[in-house]
Amino acid sequence: GEFQRSFVMQLLWLQAIAIFRTKSNESNIASESFQMSLAKPVLVAALDRYVRAIQWGSVPAKLESEIRSIALVEDDASVFKQIVPELWDRYFCVDVELMIVILRRWLEVDSESCEAKHVLGSYLLAHGPDWDEEGERLFDEAKNGRCGSPQNERE
Repeated sequence: GEFQRSFVMQLLWLQAIAIFRTKSNESNIASESFQMSLAKPVLVAALDRYVRAIQWGSVPAKLESEIRSIALVEDDASVFKQIVPELWDRYFCVDVELMIVILRRWLEVDSESCEAKHVLGSYLLAHGPDWDEEGERLFDEAKNGRCGSPQNERE
């Protein structure tokens, strides 16, 4: 009776776990995305999915496109600031051109931010001669405080 029903329920639970673990990595990434998006801004959660996809071995083609779309409509500078502490560590595996799109969007959203200019300038300088001129200009503007009102940097 009761013992047998409990045993069957445990078996079903274990089977469900086994099925979940054997899903394709895109499904696992999507599931993880939903869980992370409950606590994090959409852009940060999407970047975390990207990192997880790299760890699983490949990035689904539409994930980069999705991240680009999310970044281009994000208008909260604080979301971009959440990326900065992990830029050179956790998010280092993100495609360079994709990260440049994200960091340029931050500068569009907060054009007077010394932090945004410094981060984008540094990132551009670190990734090759194609972006040296822009990187040097932004880095110089940030270093010399040509960023707009001081209150922007206090946020």
